[in-house]
Amino acid sequence: MKMNMILAMIGLMVLSTGCSIIDPQERGVRVSMGVASNEVLEPGPQYWIPFISKVKAVPVKIQKIEIEKSEAVSKDSQEMSVHVVVNYQIEPSAVVTVVKEFGSEEIAVDTVLVPAVHEVLKQATAKKALMEVLSKRDELKKEVDESLMERMSKYGIKVRDVSIVNLTFSHEFSKSVERKMVAEQEAKQAEYAAEKAKNEAKALVNTAQGQADAQKLLLSSLTPLILQKLAIEKWKGDVPMVVGGNGAMPFLDLKSLARGKEQ
Repeated sequence: MKMNMILAMIGLMVLSTGCSIIDPQERGVRVSMGVASNEVLEPGPQYWIPFISKVKAVPVKIQKIEIEKSEAVSKDSQEMSVHVVVNYQIEPSAVVTVVKEFGSEEIAVDTVLVPAVHEVLKQATAKKALMEVLSKRDELKKEVDESLMERMSKYGIKVRDVSIVNLTFSHEFSKSVERKMVAEQEAKQAEYAAEKAKNEAKALVNTAQGQADAQKLLLSSLTPLILQKLAIEKWKGDVPMVVGGNGAMPFLDLKSLARGKEQ
């Protein structure tokens, strides 16, 4: 009889006790009669009394939110749409704050993180002209990163990284950018063609100058004696059949030619 009473009491205790398993990537908060405890429950089994208390699990792993369209305006009043992805994590030590202030991690994200992303993007893009937003994208990302981290730290939400996936602009601006790129490409091609023509003309001048210098050097080295020597070397011994108008035969200084031959 006594044993039966003990077993009954144990059974009653088991039936009146709930158990929750906190995963390694979670932390828990015990809520009793609607009041959250200040204790952070570690991973493992956590017990509670039905109808009186419960255990609220909060994920502390790295998660992401994706905002496909965040509208913003640049410094020069150009409208744009920003596709952004934010990686964040609830600090394990801050799960009590999240539960007390928001009730859950999802509500915390929707209430403070998502609106902050929109606001920070608007502030960051408003400081830059649209062409700066395009050319200094890394600088824009860094500014958004730092601003979000600072804003979310007081809520126990740690911003790990912000990725600016895409920037979309108005149709008119996209067309103007396209026209500008085409004009720049044509200007570069024209510059290349002009430089090429300049180099080719310079090469022709240098070639002509070289030929002129060579001819000048050759002419300066042709003395009368060398000319006679070249004539003898090319002469086959034939007497010309045609003579000058006065009928005189061409005169060759044979002594001089001989001396040239010996040299």
